[in-house]
Amino acid sequence: LLWNYTTGDSIDCSPAVADGVVYIGSFDRNVYALDAATGALLWNYTTGDAVFSSPAVAHGVVYFGSDDNNLYALDAETGTLIWTYETGGAIHSSPAIANDVVYVGCYDNNLYALDAATGTLLWSSVTGDEIYSSPAIADGVVYIGSRDGNLYAFGSAPKIPPESVSDLHATSSQLDRITWNWTDPATSDFSHVMVYLDGAYQEDVAKGIQSYTATGLTQSRSYTIGTKTVGTTGLINETLVTSTAWTEILPPIADFSAIPRSGDAPLSVSFVDQSSGSLPLSYSWAFGDGSTSTEKNPVHEYLSGGSYTVNLTVTNIEGESSVSRMAYVIVGTVAPLKANFTSNVTSGTVPVSVQFSDTSTGNPGAWSWVFEKDSYYPIRDAGTKEAVPYYGNEFSSEKNPVVTYTDPGNYSVTLTVSRTNETDTITKEDYVRVNPPPPDVDFNAYPHEGNAPLEVEFWESVPYAWYYDEFIWDFGDGTSGTGSWLYHTYENPGLYNVTLTVNSVYGSGSLTKPYYINVTQALPPVPDFEATPVSGDAPLSVMFTDTSAGIITTRFWDFGDGSSSWENVTSSISHTYPFPGTYTVSLIAGNEAGEASITKIGYIQVDPSGTPPDARFSTAPMMGYVPLTVRFSDRSTGSPTAWQWDFGDGNTSSEQNPTHIYATAGRYITRLTAFNSGGSDSFTSYVWVRPTRVFPPYTPHPTPTPSVTTTPTIPPGPATRSPVSFFAMNKTFGSSPMSVQFTDRSFNSPTGWQWDFGDGQTSTLRNPVNTFTVPGTYSVSLTVTNSIGESTTSRRVIVR
Repeated sequence: LLWNYTTGDSIDCSPAVADGVVYIGSFDRNVYALDAATGALLWNYTTGDAVFSSPAVAHGVVYFGSDDNNLYALDAETGTLIWTYETGGAIHSSPAIANDVVYVGCYDNNLYALDAATGTLLWSSVTGDEIYSSPAIADGVVYIGSRDGNLYAFGSAPKIPPESVSDLHATSSQLDRITWNWTDPATSDFSHVMVYLDGAYQEDVAKGIQSYTATGLTQSRSYTIGTKTVGTTGLINETLVTSTAWTEILPPIADFSAIPRSGDAPLSVSFVDQSSGSLPLSYSWAFGDGSTSTEKNPVHEYLSGGSYTVNLTVTNIEGESSVSRMAYVIVGTVAPLKANFTSNVTSGTVPVSVQFSDTSTGNPGAWSWVFEKDSYYPIRDAGTKEAVPYYGNEFSSEKNPVVTYTDPGNYSVTLTVSRTNETDTITKEDYVRVNPPPPDVDFNAYPHEGNAPLEVEFWESVPYAWYYDEFIWDFGDGTSGTGSWLYHTYENPGLYNVTLTVNSVYGSGSLTKPYYINVTQALPPVPDFEATPVSGDAPLSVMFTDTSAGIITTRFWDFGDGSSSWENVTSSISHTYPFPGTYTVSLIAGNEAGEASITKIGYIQVDPSGTPPDARFSTAPMMGYVPLTVRFSDRSTGSPTAWQWDFGDGNTSSEQNPTHIYATAGRYITRLTAFNSGGSDSFTSYVWVRPTRVFPPYTPHPTPTPSVTTTPTIPPGPATRSPVSFFAMNKTFGSSPMSVQFTDRSFNSPTGWQWDFGDGQTSTLRNPVNTFTVPGTYSVSLTVTNSIGESTTSRRVIVR
């Protein structure tokens, strides 16, 4: 065994082998193409039923039949369908090919001969019963057996096609059909006639019928029949024999109608041809006023009054017909042009939809309406073709427009009508009266809640409010007010119902909003915070999170390493401890009611990571007179990352190589502390500052004077840390004019204060008062200074 291939069901036909490929059909409805050497599947094609027919291969095409009644032609290389031909029964017969014709037997008792390239039927021959056998071809003869017990032999492959038909002619012609007859060729190999009409294939006419009738034709038209003869082997005589004939032609009968047939001049009348007769027809109209037309359905305008006779003559190749109608169109005298109109309503409550009706006389041909309105309306500029805003009017060119009024008021309407060279205009003042509806009450307020005393802004939200006379407010705290927009201050905490009542000549309305305003008692916050992590190696990054209870508007963090920060916006802040140590952290949390602080002693533990530095420095000079400028140069080892100098006179520096001026005589101990992530180390040295030398004035004979020795003194040192700016306000929100008391609460002994209130005003007082006169949101900043440095912070003030 070389190989085997398993299909989906039994195989009852024989394989065909061509060009190294095996083709086989299966009861599983498929035809398979397999590699003859390996049995590998190349392709398969699925039909509609079982395949009993053995394939035949010729010229790169595989032919086979199926129990789905079809004969298939597939591309032998790819399995792509080329064509199918549907018979009247299942095909178990295997096809045979000769002279580009495929022959196959069928369960419908027929032997079929098909064009091998296109699948076109060339001829078929019926036997007395079903055909199971496969055809055999030899010497131009097709042999096939039938279940009727007969073996049939058919001539299959003549070398030349049959002769053409003769005596092709039309025998009858009616309105919609023509019949042609002819004489078939007398040769025995003739099968049938292919019939064409005006060049388009119609059908095959079998041998012996010798007649064809074309139906569904157009009357009074010529048609050309063409014929080609086909032999029993499928060979076609390409000579096209033709014959031309006409369908029946009817004589014309003139008729017409018109609309309108009466009216004032100028009167436009549409004429409609209703004539009968074979086409083509030609037309000649006479309208009775000297005008004519050759159109089928003309439109004519009568410019003068009178009674007009209309005549129509129609013509075709059979003759002509005329019809004349006396006094058919009556045109009246033109009435004077006079603009006028009415409407279905002239008053109502918004929205009011008004149907306007033109009642003008004189048969106007155009209308131009102008409707006074209190609304924006876009019109198109004739020159630029762009939409231009127009406020106040609406326009229409309709005869009977509909206009909707959405705003209360009394509105005028103007109509201009026109016809040829004439116009007339009418204006009806205050023609449409539109009233507002009874008040539909609604209102808003801001803010809805807050701490006492709480100033609230109230305003109405009532459609058509400007048409109403009276707005009465009940604030729910025993007080009231009037007006569409006002302010009210709630002095005490509580939940308050608010009612607005609107009165007018159009009616009244009222709305109560329960528990609309919530006034609370302000309390200082209860501070607390947490941090992650609270211990680790230096440098240690720690995230601090404010967990205070209450409303927080300000936060001041002191991280215990000399660093601090304001963070008023977010509750979390990150800080990095670069050096080992134990740090105490504080948080001051505040709001408009006050502030409170919490301190967590030794909260952050930062462990060393690595070796601490070895602090060293040099001094130049180490001795001199007041004022003495000394240059300090860091000589530390171990890669320090921060330096802290104490010059012994109350001054410090964090530079690596600072320069310091000693202003007072004395002996000073200078200390350098160097830091890195492994820890810190200190080193000290001395600087001797002598008093300034005083030389007595030169005299030839100096007079001895007592000598006084001054003992150097060191004044008390100034502040040792930069200040931290912080301040409080007695209010942060209110209505203009709003006076605010600012109170300095800065740390580390500031000596100078610079306030910027954000409204163009400033102050250098420690605790100033500023009055904000214009509504807005202001950023107020305080900058504090001392001998060590400065600090700035800011807070927001909202003025309505």
